[in-house]
Amino acid sequence: NAMAKIAKRNGMNLFEFRNYLLQKGKFESFKHQLKADLEKRKLVETLNVRVYENDVKDFYNQHKSEFMLPSVMSVIEYNSQNKQSLENIIQNPLANEPNVKTQKITLDINKTNPAMLAFLDKVQVGHFSPIVPLNGFSTFYVESKGKKEALPFKMVAGKIYNQLMNQKAQEA
Repeated sequence: NAMAKIAKRNGMNLFEFRNYLLQKGKFESFKHQLKADLEKRKLVETLNVRVYENDVKDFYNQHKSEFMLPSVMSVIEYNSQNKQSLENIIQNPLANEPNVKTQKITLDINKTNPAMLAFLDKVQVGHFSPIVPLNGFSTFYVESKGKKEALPFKMVAGKIYNQLMNQKAQEA
């Protein structure tokens, strides 16, 4: 199942990912886009469009700035089964919410899911992320971000490959 694979890449199970999309009001549009993407992939296969490893490496080297993220981030994860408790913490970080667990985490660019890094990179230092369905619900307080560097090639090669395949399919 394609949606389950996408959920896994984003550190969620299918149920959590579906709930996240429903919560954002994007489930139906995501489902239609995924179906269109799968149909396009089948069409590309029938057109016999090819992208070679050198094409992917060249694109990466020419567009490294698109893959820049902090080399390290220090965050505090706030996790709860109760979304309202997290909303209370965001409004008042000193609030006493007994059902909220906290955990200080250091995220390394070489060991962390790029989607998670990109998500947290959009959050300013000293602020909370939006609440996401992750082991119940989670929000992340961003304490610090390191110097930006390019994601390792192996972490983005699949994304680049898909982008180049789509480009070539549209040209065909």
